[in-house]
Amino acid sequence: MSIKVALVQLAVSDAQSRADREERAFALAREAASEGAQLVMLPELWQMGAFNIAHLRTSTSDYQGFINGMSVVAKANGIWLHAGSDLEVAADGCRYNTAAVFNPAGDEIARYRKLHLWGGAEGEAGALSPGDEIGRAHV
Repeated sequence: MSIKVALVQLAVSDAQSRADREERAFALAREAASEGAQLVMLPELWQMGAFNIAHLRTSTSDYQGFINGMSVVAKANGIWLHAGSDLEVAADGCRYNTAAVFNPAGDEIARYRKLHLWGGAEGEAGALSPGDEIGRAHV
């Protein structure tokens, strides 16, 4: 058995709004699915840029909105979707680089808060909290 996988890479610029970047990512996922991809993978922190440390430190998060949007993309295209990751601000105020995976029905089946943060105090590790487990399956 084989599957077709699409790896999506996005240029990230402050000149583009998050909504525009999301629509571009959604369009690329639709295109990949129309070309037979069964699994589509988006990059880490593609909504804001992985190196935008100031944004990671200060931004508010709509992580549930991210989850809802990614669920719709997976279901509408009938694909497995690794949605990349987004900033998650937990109820206790901790900030995480959190990834999610969806099945073709749009169900979130796994979530992972990044454990090994890079860059020390000047990088991701200075802006975010590390996760505390390998991953959570929701199966």
